[in-house]
Amino acid sequence: SEDGRIGEFKRGAVMLAIKSGKPIIPVCIRGAFEMMPARSSKLKSGEIEIVFGNPVLFEEGMSKKEEVEKLNQ
Repeated sequence: SEDGRIGEFKRGAVMLAIKSGKPIIPVCIRGAFEMMPARSSKLKSGEIEIVFGNPVLFEEGMSKKEEVEKLNQ
């Protein structure tokens, strides 16, 4: 992202999860923005931490609000 903050979740991923019957596994990569900020071509040294969240299973017919609530649990 431009400022290191998480952007809005794109609904296409939810639609693919519903059609496939597979969960979405949230993944957070901490430290990458500090090592290489947006629009920079220079890589700084540092540490990156990868955190995997719990799988989130979506069901057909859920409203966008329900999808967002599931992702924020």
